Amino acid sequence: MDIGCLDVTGAAKAILSRSLSPIDLTEHMLERISLVDPHLKAFVEVLSDQARASAKQADAEIRNGQYRGPLHGIPIAIKELYDIAGVRTRSGSRVREHYVAQVDGTVIRKLRDAGAVLLGTTTTYEFAFGFEAPQSVMRGIWITFPRVRLAVPRPLSQQGCAWRAWAATAAARSARRPQRMASPASSRPLVA
Repeated sequence: MDIGCLDVTGAAKAILSRSLSPIDLTEHMLERISLVDPHLKAFVEVLSDQARASAKQADAEIRNGQYRGPLHGIPIAIKELYDIAGVRTRSGSRVREHYVAQVDGTVIRKLRDAGAVLLGTTTTYEFAFGFEAPQSVMRGIWITFPRVRLAVPRPLSQQGCAWRAWAATAAARSARRPQRMASPASSRPLVA
């Protein structure tokens, strides 16, 4: 099983059938983050210790028959817009540079209740407005990506997975922006 190419449904099925451990999946994702994020600069904060503890707890619960549902043991990353207790939440703005949430926001609480493993927070446009403003604290996500050398993508290779993820995100990003800021190629909406 190629963990790097699993989607959420495949990972959830593998965890439920116990052919994949939430601990192994989380470790794989943390390893990929440490390898790729220096180039992508997508993560604001990686919560490695919390993620490992959550994965161990999820693994123990699943082994004891306390499966909570399809997100149980699934590692996810959260935009830096949502409050996570004890974690700095800037929302991509210098205005909230030193804000640390005291309690989890509703979305985070529901994800934790579902058993999701929080890997960390990822960059966002200032207050999710949609474009990089001069006062934004974004770290240049995607600008440095072309420096990462990928082999010609093959359908089941890790490079192929990374390439598809990058291409899909880039297409969605340009379709989401206001038209005046997007390239002419994104003038038509994406259809799933």
